[in-house]
Amino acid sequence: MADTDKNPEIYKDKQPFLSLVKIIAIVGAAYFISSTFAYLLLEAYNIEASQVLAAYKSPFDYPEMKSFFMAAQAITSLLLFIIAPLFYLYVIEKKSVGSLNVKGTANWIPFALTALIMLTSMVALEFVIRWNENINLPAFLDGFEQWAREEEEMRKEITQFLTQFNSITEFLLGMVVIALIAAIGEELLFRGLIQNKVHAISGNIHLAIWTTALLFSLFHLQFFGLFPRLLLGVLFGYIYYWSKNLWIPIFAHFVNNGLGISLLYLHQLKYTDENLAETTSLPFTATVAALLILSGLIVSFRNYYKGKYLIG
Repeated sequence: MADTDKNPEIYKDKQPFLSLVKIIAIVGAAYFISSTFAYLLLEAYNIEASQVLAAYKSPFDYPEMKSFFMAAQAITSLLLFIIAPLFYLYVIEKKSVGSLNVKGTANWIPFALTALIMLTSMVALEFVIRWNENINLPAFLDGFEQWAREEEEMRKEITQFLTQFNSITEFLLGMVVIALIAAIGEELLFRGLIQNKVHAISGNIHLAIWTTALLFSLFHLQFFGLFPRLLLGVLFGYIYYWSKNLWIPIFAHFVNNGLGISLLYLHQLKYTDENLAETTSLPFTATVAALLILSGLIVSFRNYYKGKYLIG
């Protein structure tokens, strides 16, 4: 079902498919440019490529490489998710960020609801996370499963390495690089650009949201985290569509990433005996309760933007 009346701005692009191809091409070019910057970083840190490969496979054996990995991630994220989308908007389409419905709001209610939605989703998605982690693929996919699990373990170890903070300065740097830059950039690219273009192509917002969420999840190259990240992408997509304000899904994304990093740091500081950022097995009743609360919060968020609540 087409819904042009709900967001007519996106239909001003008469060739949305071509625009989508251009976006992908520019992001691809940004990826290759980031490789050049990575080489310059190697020179700046006076290290060899072989050291990077060894550290990637066993990062905790190379503690001196943490600053290099953090700098490389910051540069790559900035180029792919912020500079490339902004280049497309300002140079190719000759539009401002405001064309993506990036607007400020002084109302705290959507942000409060969004924070509650993200906090509750961490519990509600716990079952999906554990299910996805323990998927056993058919025998003919043994090769892919082995590769995927090895890749998953390497990426998990790199994440643990980068989030092993030795000071408040490292923690704040991690919040900026891993939480803030990722939240702004990934929402700008996936929700702000790709979701709107797929919406314009298909005329169906639901198809656009789910397709974009799938691309968002696939982009992270973590099969055993594919489905929870897909559902998070769907949540971000509807939050953006209902609010017509890109800052809201950016805030949601930041809360999701930032909360995980904060929980890790609290565990490292011994404020809690349990690593609250790790997946744990929760009682079935807790999951059901979280799902019911999450559903109510999502409906409240949607109704708020439909003007059904006399608040704000």
